Amino acid sequence: MTNKSFPSGLSVTRAKKKAKSFSKEWEIPLHKAQDKIAMEHIGVPWHKAIELLNKPPSNCLDCPLHQVLPDPDPDDWFNDDDCASVCTRTKNELQDNMAKWFIRRSDFRPITVSARPYQVRKESESPDWCPLKDKE
Repeated sequence: MTNKSFPSGLSVTRAKKKAKSFSKEWEIPLHKAQDKIAMEHIGVPWHKAIELLNKPPSNCLDCPLHQVLPDPDPDDWFNDDDCASVCTRTKNELQDNMAKWFIRRSDFRPITVSARPYQVRKESESPDWCPLKDKE
């Protein structure tokens, strides 16, 4: 598990050292300190975080960092139930608070937009910029 890092940039090696230090300082078991650090940096317990970092999911819907949001078409009543899948660990670089499209106003980077509810899984394959993938 060389050079693995949390989406926040904290390396796993540094996280282990930090957990060991916190464990001694707070007088708690090491696994609880590791869980606290993992929850802070990726939002899941330590064992799940290491699993995600070693093998990122191929579909964003299987990742705890995703969120499915409503993405209705403002010009078409027929598509009011459209959905967008977003990554909660990456910032939306195209954010525009004045845009009429909801997803353009979102804080999170979209993975897929204007997807029919039954097609969200099909359209939410893990993108190249996924924060869990290696940045080699």
